[in-house]
Amino acid sequence: MIFAERLKEKRLEKGITQQEIADKLHVNRVTYTNWEKGNREPNFKNLIELANLLETTTDYLLGRSKTPHSEAIKSIDLTFINNFSTHELQRLELAISIKLQRTKQSPNEFKQELIEKYHLDNTGINKLNIIFQNISGNTLETTDIK
Repeated sequence: MIFAERLKEKRLEKGITQQEIADKLHVNRVTYTNWEKGNREPNFKNLIELANLLETTTDYLLGRSKTPHSEAIKSIDLTFINNFSTHELQRLELAISIKLQRTKQSPNEFKQELIEKYHLDNTGINKLNIIFQNISGNTLETTDIK
């Protein structure tokens, strides 16, 4: 029942009606109501969409986390980015991608914020540039980094 309770809690926090969510997910309102009552469960696609709409994580909705927001970016200290393993760089890329999707912050603005916060050297900046290139699919200019 954790899922149903948290689903309703987050919907009410956002001030969204059941019908509004149902419409955005292209499901019947009764289907959505059954999710909130714990009678049915959404498929993976709808679960992900629910988390996005409610600005939370799937882990929170499913009861796997007590934190309703992704704290992934806070759990990685970029001071040592030069020593990150491939796995750590992948986790960082995912965390940055989630943060950018949730905040709608400009990628270059966020990248600059990280560079300044962690006092990254050229090697760290280059690794961060690669991550942002992977996220955006575009070539990022390094000339705007001071």
